[in-house]
Order: sequence, then C-alpha cells, then structure tokens
Amino acid sequence: MNNVTTIKPSSVFTFSCNGREYVISHKDVAYFHPSTTNEGQHFVMMQNGKQYRAENLVEITKMIGPDETISVRKKL
Repeated sequence: MNNVTTIKPSSVFTFSCNGREYVISHKDVAYFHPSTTNEGQHFVMMQNGKQYRAENLVEITKMIGPDETISVRKKL
C-alpha cells in the first residue's frame, strides 16, 4: 500500500501601512498591484473592500509535510 500525504500550502502577506505592521491571510486578499507613483509600495484590496497602501509587501508560503516544514519568503 502506498501512503501519500497531500501537502496543502498556506500563505500570508506581511506589510506595513501608516506605521502599523499587518499579517493577512492570502485568502482574505482580493488582489494587489504595485503603485505607479511610489516605488516599493503596493495597493492591497481586501475581500471585504478595505484598502491598504502597503510598504515592504512580503508573501510567506508555508508547506508542512510529514517530516519537514518549508517556508518561502518572497518580497514583492
């Protein structure tokens, strides 16, 4: 018998906005795009309609398997 474990990745976005730090689940973000006027900033639109002008936007993906955990950080 072959035991296969499915690994489901989970992702969050971290960023700062107006001096506050945020950690937001990937599923709560409707979309994001880079600012055309301020380099290094992104506009983040949430599923609930709230908007952020994010600085230092980073996507963190974590995959947990039976024998190891892998985390990937990607600065956007």
